Amino acid sequence: MGDTLTARLAAFCIRRRWVFLIVLTALTLVFGYFAAHIRIKTVFSDFEPTGHPWVEVNNQYASSFGGANMVSIMVAAREGTIFTPEILKTIRKLTNDLRKVHGVNSASITSLASKKLSTVVSTSDSLESVPLMWPDIPKTPEGIEQLRDRVIQNSLVYGNYVAKDLASALITVDFYDQMVDSEMIFGQINDLVAKYAGPEVKVYMVGQPILVGWVGYYLPETALIALLTLGLLAALLFLLNRSYRGTFLPLVSGAVSAVWALGIGELLGFNLDPLIAVVALLITARSVSHAVQLVTRFDDINALGQGLSAGEAAERSLREMFRPGSVGVLADAAAILVVLLTPIPFLQKVSIIGAVWVGTIFVSAVLLTPVLLSFVKTTGKFAHPLDLAPLMHRILDACLRICTGRTSRWVVVGVSGVLFVVSLFYAFRVSVGDLHPGSPILHQDSVYNVASSTINANYPGSDKMFIVAQGKDKGAITEPEVLRTMALLERQMTSQPEVGGSNSIVGAIASTNQALHGGNPRYYQIAGTAEDNAQFLYLNFSHADASEVEQFTDLNYQNAVINLFFYDHKGDTIRTMIHQLSEFIDEHPMEHAEFKLAGGFIGVLAAANDVLLRGQIEAIALGLLVVVLCSMVVYRSTVAGLYFMVPVILSNTVTFAYMTFEHIGLSINTIPVVALGIGLGVDYSFYIADGIREEVLQHGNVFKAMKDSMNSAGRGVLVTGTVLVVTIVIWIFSSLRFQADMARMIALWLTVSAVSALIIMPTLAYLFKPRFIFGDLKVHHQ
Repeated sequence: MGDTLTARLAAFCIRRRWVFLIVLTALTLVFGYFAAHIRIKTVFSDFEPTGHPWVEVNNQYASSFGGANMVSIMVAAREGTIFTPEILKTIRKLTNDLRKVHGVNSASITSLASKKLSTVVSTSDSLESVPLMWPDIPKTPEGIEQLRDRVIQNSLVYGNYVAKDLASALITVDFYDQMVDSEMIFGQINDLVAKYAGPEVKVYMVGQPILVGWVGYYLPETALIALLTLGLLAALLFLLNRSYRGTFLPLVSGAVSAVWALGIGELLGFNLDPLIAVVALLITARSVSHAVQLVTRFDDINALGQGLSAGEAAERSLREMFRPGSVGVLADAAAILVVLLTPIPFLQKVSIIGAVWVGTIFVSAVLLTPVLLSFVKTTGKFAHPLDLAPLMHRILDACLRICTGRTSRWVVVGVSGVLFVVSLFYAFRVSVGDLHPGSPILHQDSVYNVASSTINANYPGSDKMFIVAQGKDKGAITEPEVLRTMALLERQMTSQPEVGGSNSIVGAIASTNQALHGGNPRYYQIAGTAEDNAQFLYLNFSHADASEVEQFTDLNYQNAVINLFFYDHKGDTIRTMIHQLSEFIDEHPMEHAEFKLAGGFIGVLAAANDVLLRGQIEAIALGLLVVVLCSMVVYRSTVAGLYFMVPVILSNTVTFAYMTFEHIGLSINTIPVVALGIGLGVDYSFYIADGIREEVLQHGNVFKAMKDSMNSAGRGVLVTGTVLVVTIVIWIFSSLRFQADMARMIALWLTVSAVSALIIMPTLAYLFKPRFIFGDLKVHHQ
């Protein structure tokens, strides 16, 4: 029944080829219009897990306590300290100019030159809170010296906003989440950095908008690498296939698939994130691969010399290659669609557009390629004289000898088993989250990561998490019990090597108490009553704007924040701190308040890692199950599902082991590549197995069937595998480390998949003679 429907479809497509082409061209033009308007940008809010309690805490308090879009700017003296008129003026001007940046929360700007950083001054008859360096810098050397002394005496400033060696100052600024335009913010702040950096100062900047801005900065390079990839792809296809149809038709297939997918993405309101360029490349590679298989089969049919017209040869190619092509597309699409179950908008969007993109390959490669082949002239002439076919045949014959040799075939099984066991051991050691300090998106010697390491070396850390002490009533956070617990949490967390420092209203109350007692260090502590603590808060913030108070507590003193600053955002760092915070909260219940996790960039990233950690095994297992079910349904055999599981599992365990060795973690950015890789491991094997099946049905000879399949489908695998691995290597030179790492990973995936299809799968077929390939025929080996 299935073969009859395939034959009817093949006949319909070829006999109605002009109608097919007209409809396809019209749809491609429509989708092309929309594809041209798709937005190329990164939307950070898409990375936040939907409905996660930590994200909800971040969103509830981000406008007051600072969200995940904080930017840190370090102004460092090239020589000496920052306490010179020129450098202090630079700090003040830069602080003021930040108010003009798009989407800035002006109330969040904190620096030595802002009104928010103040000190408590005690006189014989009063206690007063005065800004450290606002509205202007000191006019005299004595004033600058006094400023220096006040900074050193203020624990909230010294070490937090002015480095311990006094050689640099830190400016922090946050942005309204709904107004974040990373490219604009990056460009405007970068212009300010260029304006104020000079012979006396160096300026460094880090933060999520800056990181995303750097990704956009490298977008022209990404486009150039993509063009070079396409150029090399065309050149290699031309070299190996020796025909114009073998070069251009696969490229047409990839182009049509991309246009359709991007057009549909724009219609769905999606944006194209530059980071998923590798995913787009991988899907395009699948389209090219399917088209090459069809062109190869078309050439082989013509080479038989049966006098078929181009249309008849194209129809037969479509009929014979329909099953492996369609099941390959189905497996790839279903595997990436599994990612839709992860409640992170970015991954859900990638899942949908990825599945749509893969689905378009059915039209652009499986159907369109044979339709276009029906128009070609089968002259038998080659486009260039360099013939690499003898070399490919020697390679394929060697593969065949290995698969069918009395000893070598068992060696293949043994080596595959050992490779599986070893790679599986290391695959289970792959980590969730980032595994490097700084950003894994960029190389360690990049401007951004150098700035990150420099700031982290001088300050508590550029990555922030906040914990909210949520009071049950107004004034709850002035209760001694609450403040003591907050202080204990700060001490316990900052004793960990991962945390560089912290701040909260505890420090403001304690410093006011100390100032009230003539600076005696004994009194750097909270008061014994809620009334006294409220009074100290009032004294500390008496000359402050409401926004300055709200960086630590709301105006009703009901909710307060503890900010923790991290040296890095590695997955292990975040999991360790979340675990310790959760334990602390469970062991220290409070009568008047409770702690709520967790906001800031680290809080949001912790939520994403938590979702991935809980769902990664299930998602991968479900993806594998989907591939198995697709194989079972299409080939109507349980054995087929088990058979095709072999290349899938092996390619995935080897790649996960590689990720472990190369310290590449499972993250929001790598999950789409992993999901596609699940289907990627089996595509080549479908063509080889189906080729054996078609030949054995005609000849009833196992060895001849394997040889013919190897020289037809196997040649397609060898060509596409070689071409795609070589072209993907170009991405290793990308300035975006993520793209380089994913290129290595995809190249390994393709290599293992190709080797599995050319050696392991034919060996298993030769040894065990599964019925879904050989049927009930009596088979002969030689």
